[in-house]
Amino acid sequence: MLGYDYEIIYKKGHDNIVVNALSRQFKVDGTLLSISILIPNWIEEACHEWFSHPSLSQLINNLRENHNSLEYYSCKDEVLRYKDQVMLSLTSTLKTRILEELHSSPVTRNSEFQKNYSRAHFSFFWTNMKNNILIFVAKCDVC
Repeated sequence: MLGYDYEIIYKKGHDNIVVNALSRQFKVDGTLLSISILIPNWIEEACHEWFSHPSLSQLINNLRENHNSLEYYSCKDEVLRYKDQVMLSLTSTLKTRILEELHSSPVTRNSEFQKNYSRAHFSFFWTNMKNNILIFVAKCDVC
């Protein structure tokens, strides 16, 4: 804009016949925020695994009948949780994908065991989690 002669002139709204999105002020309400919602597709896979696992299926049924029946377990929004972490079955195929994402993503590139465990444990729980993560990190060629 250095090479041009220009003048900025203010026009009141009713005088400004040629308007655009930049000259309008929008009211912010809840409708704009609800346009997009993240719905992870792995939840469906985890749900299928819970119901195909006999003890987890029974656990979910017990929680549906009496949501306070087991101390650390809950079933919120159809998601089985242990201490507010998503619970995965022993045979879950999601465990490997979660560990690969946590360990090999561009943001966390090949981080050590403790960082991987902390990240995984923040959102997920499965039996023998520490040992699974130790083995996963030990098998990493880069580390």
